[in-house]
Amino acid sequence: MNKKIQLLLTTIFFTSGLFAQSTIAAARAQGADASVTVRGIVTTPNSQTSNTEYGLQDGTGGLIIYHDGSPYVALAVGDSVEVSGTLFDYYGKLEVIPDNADDITVISQNNSLPAFQVITVADFIAYGENYESELIRINDVSITSGTWPTSSSVTLSISDDGGTSTGNMRIDSDFDIIGNPEPAGLFDVQGIVGQYNDYQILPRYYTDFNPSSSSSSTTTPDYKWTSSDSTGGPVYSWEDITSTGTLISMSGDDNNTGPHPIGFTFPFYGT
Repeated sequence: MNKKIQLLLTTIFFTSGLFAQSTIAAARAQGADASVTVRGIVTTPNSQTSNTEYGLQDGTGGLIIYHDGSPYVALAVGDSVEVSGTLFDYYGKLEVIPDNADDITVISQNNSLPAFQVITVADFIAYGENYESELIRINDVSITSGTWPTSSSVTLSISDDGGTSTGNMRIDSDFDIIGNPEPAGLFDVQGIVGQYNDYQILPRYYTDFNPSSSSSSTTTPDYKWTSSDSTGGPVYSWEDITSTGTLISMSGDDNNTGPHPIGFTFPFYGT
């Protein structure tokens, strides 16, 4: 074979092998400073104000796309993208850092997101690395410490077993959450797993919070209940109104016709 042709083929093979696309799990296994090319679905909006940070996930794992400054390419949740760059370990969180817009290709849009993996807080603490930068959901949680934010980012503690196991929930001011009321009682929370030394679940939207699916019952979106026996539920308190209430006379078999004022508005089903 002509030596020049052989040299050219060797160069092409080496170059393509260096930047060959891999799964996210295979890329993560290479560790910091490796040059990788991965494909996945964008799972979060940009979580930075002055810089760029998106979650990316395929069927094998998750990774963060990060670079300084405004996005080279504006991405949306549900985009399928291919990204090339260098891996960087930021306080335990593995990021792929592209050099420029040429390193990011949008393949398609409006794709379904990977399914949220339902885990417990104990799983989250013990196996956080297995879920890093992936979508998860933890059910039946309550906030055990910290104050719901009104203006800036905050890390709260949550538990799903009455405080035996506690994990971190990060409310990021760059996501559409602050300014909404704190979830009441038990709730289910979903989001992306982050890491800043310790693992965190980061809800992306306020809609990532929902009333607990197991301890509350919902027959319409506006009617829910929870029990004082549930962790995070209301405190039971008996109020004796025999001396303060208004006596309503009954006739026959506890029969009475109203209306009777109760002192507050109460919407009934279907009205």
